[in-house]
Amino acid sequence: MQNKAIFYCGTNGSGKSTLRSFNQDAVQIVIDSDHIAMQINPQNPRLADIDAGRKVMGLFRFAIKQHIDFSMKSTLSGN
Repeated sequence: MQNKAIFYCGTNGSGKSTLRSFNQDAVQIVIDSDHIAMQINPQNPRLADIDAGRKVMGLFRFAIKQHIDFSMKSTLSGN
């Protein structure tokens, strides 16, 4: 059986999170930098963007290495 990697990509406000919410049971890991940043710093998640990005990359590598189905949302901007 082949593993699933689902990417939700688009500009800010394009509906990535909304679209993902319709399909979140299709994978084992949902990689969401906004959610991770909110967990790190609930008062000001933008201050946690770099740390969240590091965690996102770690989760991404883990999912690939362990052959775990995952979804990830991104603006593909590098920000």
